[in-house]
Amino acid sequence: MVQLKIKGINGKFHVYMTSSYFEEELNELSTRLKIFTSQQEKMFSAFFHLENAAQKQIQTLFSFCREHEILIEGIDLGNCRNSKTLDIREETLLNGQSYILNEDTLLLGNIEPQAYVCCKGSLYVLGCVEGNIDLYYEDNILCASALCANVRICDSKFQNMTFFSPVKVYYEEVQLKTKSYKEEKLWVSLSQ
Repeated sequence: MVQLKIKGINGKFHVYMTSSYFEEELNELSTRLKIFTSQQEKMFSAFFHLENAAQKQIQTLFSFCREHEILIEGIDLGNCRNSKTLDIREETLLNGQSYILNEDTLLLGNIEPQAYVCCKGSLYVLGCVEGNIDLYYEDNILCASALCANVRICDSKFQNMTFFSPVKVYYEEVQLKTKSYKEEKLWVSLSQ
């Protein structure tokens, strides 16, 4: 299964590739570039994110980019996804700011409506989540005390989601799924 992702972040292209499907992803990138170059007049340039890439794969990428006239703006060989650490932050993510979280994160605070948050790991929030949340990988999850935000995981589309009770958002078959931690039955029994 090819998991090539091309994202536009702050006016720049970012290409995400995995080592397990590297050749297939290069073929898919070649196909997508034909569409892009027919619509654009300038040279395609991107920042590449390669997970667990071997030296031979990196050399293949350089050859591919030279052959297809792609400008490499940078390469991230980070292996943050396999990290078992949890970043604990006690803060509010503010309006109009962009944040990049490189590992699983527990946020003790809120994410304000105009904040843009990109995550390479899962995001757990003890507070209200608003704004735009972009989780990069299909095994990432978003858990929040309350949610009124645009959420995207992996290659799904951004979805506007609103939940007033604790919720888990996860990726399954190119769609976002949710699981409420507090069932309606509990609310009904407490109100009687």
